[in-house]
Amino acid sequence: MRLDRLAPTDVEALLVVLRDKGLAESSIRNVFAVLSQALDVAVRDRLLARNPASAVKRPRVAASEAVHLDVTQVGSLLDAANGMRYVDALRLIAATGLRRGEALGLSWGDVEVKPLEVV
Repeated sequence: MRLDRLAPTDVEALLVVLRDKGLAESSIRNVFAVLSQALDVAVRDRLLARNPASAVKRPRVAASEAVHLDVTQVGSLLDAANGMRYVDALRLIAATGLRRGEALGLSWGDVEVKPLEVV
């Protein structure tokens, strides 16, 4: 589709297609954000008179409560991961409550791994 023919209804139709394909709401929101930014650049470069995505309501992501594993589930996870490449990272996460990205941002030289004691 040519940029000058892109309408807000086309953007909305894209969002519907993404929902129908089963994409998570957060992914749909990210697609919308990237598209909107790209269209802003097109407006800046005078390829478009206006951004059609600006007339579309930004997709909302419903807040949800994080799901946490209980002690038994953590033990089962660590038992299943025993001998795998990332078992030490899982132990660190279980023992400290770090998020995955925080744990992966560490260098192994920064971490002293000790056996996990389940209370």
